[in-house]
Amino acid sequence: MRLLVVITTGLAVVLVAVFVIRMRAGGSAGQSGPISATAPGEGAGRSPEWRVEVQLEHLSERNPDYEASRLTVVLRDSKGRELETPDTGLELGGVPLKYAVGQGNYYDRHPYYRLQEDPGFRFAADNPYELAVRRANEPLLPLAILRTPKALSPESFRLPVSHPGDRDLVISWTGLAQPAELLIYRTLTSVDEHGNQVSMEGGPYADDAMRRRIGSGGLSLPDGSTTIPAAYLQATKGHVVTSVGLEITARSDGRFLCPVVEPSKVVATRRVVVRVDVTTPRAR
Repeated sequence: MRLLVVITTGLAVVLVAVFVIRMRAGGSAGQSGPISATAPGEGAGRSPEWRVEVQLEHLSERNPDYEASRLTVVLRDSKGRELETPDTGLELGGVPLKYAVGQGNYYDRHPYYRLQEDPGFRFAADNPYELAVRRANEPLLPLAILRTPKALSPESFRLPVSHPGDRDLVISWTGLAQPAELLIYRTLTSVDEHGNQVSMEGGPYADDAMRRRIGSGGLSLPDGSTTIPAAYLQATKGHVVTSVGLEITARSDGRFLCPVVEPSKVVATRRVVVRVDVTTPRAR
């Protein structure tokens, strides 16, 4: 009999404890609202769970005289697949980015956001910009901040318009305010079996491209020079070097203002492109 009383008392205590726990859980849920069935990262005011690629590019060319800037943003899932998010908007300093989906083959789709510089909007040098995201009618959420590199233009470099192929080419610069990367590549020209000229322009992935650093350790080299040897300008394997292209790129990394999926990146670059024609040496 005593054993039955003990068991009954124990069960009553357990039931009361369970009831209290449920009441507390119910009160807590009532304070925060019902549990949402949305996917991760879709709640109002919550950080987007995307892999985010933000690229701000400013390009200046001497030949031809050309200058333009554009901001491109691509959203990906954790596996790196591009996401189509037409109900999501991005703004840079209050200016909306245009959403578009580029398409190649039937299944080849490339969604992105872009802000092209126009007369009504300019990217100033050495200036911070905040990128924000808005899902549907949710509040605007700060996403990232980026700072444009310091001023850089073709006028910072002293280079001839043309240069003989049997002499070293000296590249000099002045007033560079931050470290930069120098890329050098050449255009090779040959004549095919039909007598037509065929040109092959090099670039960042050319086997014979040259790379040099202007400044080091985070410190700029405001004034200086470097030399392209004459051997790089001379004919090779039936091809004549007709021009040399130089790309000078300064870079600034930004930072994200909310958690994102790695590897995400936010970077701003200023790139100057200069071309020098290589002329045939005169017979002596």
